[in-house]
Amino acid sequence: MQRERGCRDEFDVAFLERLSMSFANVLTECLDADLQLPTDSQVKYAMDIARDLGVSLPADVLRFRGAAHDFIGRFEEAFRSGRERRRRPTIPNDG
Repeated sequence: MQRERGCRDEFDVAFLERLSMSFANVLTECLDADLQLPTDSQVKYAMDIARDLGVSLPADVLRFRGAAHDFIGRFEEAFRSGRERRRRPTIPNDG
């Protein structure tokens, strides 16, 4: 039945669009975890790190979960240390 509907001009475009979206979703789910899109949290954290540390954010960090993970792992300690230093109250030196 679906094939017959797909042969009609008015349904052909809508069916092809649904098929394309379904295929893209299934393909994405089949990718290895490191090749999937990074999570929103990873993207935000990586952007915060890049901005705070003044380092460039490679394009792959925004495209691949594995690249985002690697970038965060490489700079996370420096990022956290810098934030911690800024949060500490400064104690005036009475000299």
